[in-house]
Amino acid sequence: MTPVLSRTLAGVVIVVVAVAGRFVDFRALAGPVKGDEATYIAMAFSLAHDGDLLYDRGDYERFVAANDQIPDGIFLKRAYDLEVDFEASWPPVRIVQTPEPATERLTYGKALIYPLVAAPFVALGGLGGMLAFNLVLLGICVICAVRVAQARAGRWPGLVFGVAFIGATVVPVYTVWLTSELFNFTTVLVAYYLWLYKKVAPAGQGSRGFWTDLVAAVLLGVATYSKLTNALLVAPIGFDYLRQLRFRALALLALAFTAGTVGLFGLTALTSGEWNYQGAAVASDRRTFHSRVPFDDTGTPFEVAGNPMVTNDADTGTVLAPEALALLPTNILYFLFGRHAGLVPYYFPACVLVALFFWRVRRAESWQWTTLLTVAASAGALLIFAPYVWNGGGGPPGNRYFLSLYPTFIALVPVALPAAASVTALLGGALFTLGIVVRPFQASLEPWTNADWPPLRWLPVELTIVDDLPVRLHAKRGRVLFVRDPT
Repeated sequence: MTPVLSRTLAGVVIVVVAVAGRFVDFRALAGPVKGDEATYIAMAFSLAHDGDLLYDRGDYERFVAANDQIPDGIFLKRAYDLEVDFEASWPPVRIVQTPEPATERLTYGKALIYPLVAAPFVALGGLGGMLAFNLVLLGICVICAVRVAQARAGRWPGLVFGVAFIGATVVPVYTVWLTSELFNFTTVLVAYYLWLYKKVAPAGQGSRGFWTDLVAAVLLGVATYSKLTNALLVAPIGFDYLRQLRFRALALLALAFTAGTVGLFGLTALTSGEWNYQGAAVASDRRTFHSRVPFDDTGTPFEVAGNPMVTNDADTGTVLAPEALALLPTNILYFLFGRHAGLVPYYFPACVLVALFFWRVRRAESWQWTTLLTVAASAGALLIFAPYVWNGGGGPPGNRYFLSLYPTFIALVPVALPAAASVTALLGGALFTLGIVVRPFQASLEPWTNADWPPLRWLPVELTIVDDLPVRLHAKRGRVLFVRDPT
């Protein structure tokens, strides 16, 4: 099959999958809106039908019609008009923010890239189109993982390990989450695939130009915009060029990474009047809403409903406090072996790769070392700066924050990967996650049931993140919060 024909066929399949979303009653399968779904769904529908990222009465009605419920948990911000003034002083350029009336329209308080890319699927398949988009992303991930593993291990061991790398983990569960998690995972995995494949594939296979690394840097910039915890993941590519003393190429890579990150923050500023989608000029101008939302049938005002949720600065006074840093050894233990968010149970193939890496450490490539050190540094930063919520918050299946760091482990696949290691990764990972992966909707809707059986049941409960364990989502089992100012 020629490359043109294969690409055409792939495009046709993607369109058919997107249209097939029209025949899927996603809400009946998935239950009520969960997590940040309300915001991302509303954003994707706004882009698909209005071509903008502004929230008004029409967006509310469209959401209710598609989901048979209000956008519970949506993050909204006051919209601003931006004006650029040129002055004969320093600085010569001044940007003026003018707030728009909240009674007319608002904007969204989440990163725009996932709904922007998903919008064509929504236009073709409605709400089911977002599920179709996630299925396409999952397929791309499996293809990338299998191709890298086969290049290192041969046809059948590589196929088994590539499938295990995705399927024998918690990753497939996030296919039914209409949020940015799987998109971020895919962006990082495709970036590492573009960078690595030419290193591991036989001569004459795969694209070997510098452009693949430039695209990888842009994709990692996009991933960083979507989640800042991904910021260090471009480092292995940069160190690879630094080791080769290719400074001009390194500068171009830095420019590509910056374009991917800063460009999207700039687009956020153009669409909302504020570069930080999690921030606002005034602390009360970014809110999350439950039960009542702006532009609903009762005319709920933006200013008096919802809870202010602004993240303008890092809360270093709390996260770097001595009592928080003292939790680091315990958090490392939980991070590796925790019952609900541990690396071993939910990302078991990564553990197999690390074991193989140190078993054959003398044969390790320099770029494998930098990748392992980068992901260790990223995980360490996560534990230091989010000591009480390092699993991603909200009681997700597995570690939601680590999801976009996990793809980097594909770089650790060794030459001549033993078939036994591939089988171990598949069976060991399935032992922990098969009961979750085969029922992704229930595992997402009732995550407190995921660890009710061994071997997950044998692992320790992560007490440092007790307020964000899955059980907190169960009204009859989660502890009742007591505050002096009743809510």
